[in-house]
Amino acid sequence: MLIDFSVENFRSIRAPVTLSMIQQSPRRARQRGGNRKRPIPADEEISPSLEVPGWDFRLLRTAAIFGANASGKSNVLAALSFLLESLDPNSGPATWRTSASPFLLDEESSHKPTRFRLRLALDTGSSHVIADYAFAIEGKSVVTEKLTVTGPGTKAPTLFFDRDVRGKKVEVNEGMPAIVEQTALVLTDEALLLGHIVRVVRIPEFVALAKWLFNSTIDTASGVDSLIKTRVRSRFDTAFLARAGSLLEQLDTGVTAVLNRGDDAEKGPEFWVAHSTAGGTRTWPLREESAGTRRLFYVTGPAFDALDGPGLIGLDEFGAHLHPHMARHIVALFQRAETNPKGAQLIFNSHDVTLQADHLLRRDQIWFTSKDAIGATELVPLSDFKVRNDLALERAYLDGRFGAVPILPTIGVDDGP
Repeated sequence: MLIDFSVENFRSIRAPVTLSMIQQSPRRARQRGGNRKRPIPADEEISPSLEVPGWDFRLLRTAAIFGANASGKSNVLAALSFLLESLDPNSGPATWRTSASPFLLDEESSHKPTRFRLRLALDTGSSHVIADYAFAIEGKSVVTEKLTVTGPGTKAPTLFFDRDVRGKKVEVNEGMPAIVEQTALVLTDEALLLGHIVRVVRIPEFVALAKWLFNSTIDTASGVDSLIKTRVRSRFDTAFLARAGSLLEQLDTGVTAVLNRGDDAEKGPEFWVAHSTAGGTRTWPLREESAGTRRLFYVTGPAFDALDGPGLIGLDEFGAHLHPHMARHIVALFQRAETNPKGAQLIFNSHDVTLQADHLLRRDQIWFTSKDAIGATELVPLSDFKVRNDLALERAYLDGRFGAVPILPTIGVDDGP
């Protein structure tokens, strides 16, 4: 499970920003005004937090980021996507050259490394440990890379490895299999050590980490046409298509089933959809469906992976092409223990303020992005603001109570006669 993620000097992000999934002080249920009004539900009623056995903190199932256009919402998810893709040994430098742009609005930052840090709670079978992984890159070269693991009840983390690529120094825990140090010594400065060993070194911590990585996907702005679509096309099966068709039917898209009519080994599957009519079942290619229905279908694969894993799914511009009721339904799948029994996590950004309404989200699940005086992204949790429990968040947000809204020029409006 994701504990938190930090990034520095990446696209619109200059100073380090951290997105945390750690539960804040939970809110209890309370009456809102008189007896005629509904009570405000407790946070645990909205979405029960996740226990981390052996540790004194709990984690959230969902985090939602809201903010103005160009405030950096997408860049937070893009940074996390970049990190996950970089741990794929088939990715690496080609991705870095196109994606890991430093903050360019000042000369100093453009010559500094981009830094990432990821903390995970991993179930090794015998206990839950905290993996703390960080690396820095500059251009297409790794600068530093470090992994520590802390077990419950221990006073200090255990160093697994520490690379200083420019200083040509590598420190590997003597308890690690020999292949870790051997790999570290032959890696070029364009490769991450963890990406090359996490799937081949069969120690409990790496097995758990590899499983989490396999079941986690971030949908960036281009993801619906690349990463997510590729994942669905390469990992579909009959059970998945049945499950996806059932969800699309539940969401009132008119689709009653999803079929594969592809028979070309090179081109892969060709998805069709079925609709029930008075004259029988009619079918046509998925590409003939609306943008919203197509997006729903391609999101189902990574969503099911996360729910079954458990893992993480990140959705950029969530709610685009979707009716608000559909978007709320998908969020609710992750929020509720009965539909998310394994503790999968969802991170999304959105302009759909209805997702802030009617207690779909806990207060500690909401974040805002805005830009500072020099145009750098700031990421701030709602918990930093002192607001009443009965405040209508969506209205307060649109009124600029939390910043994170565009400042637009005033346009003269005829108020009428």
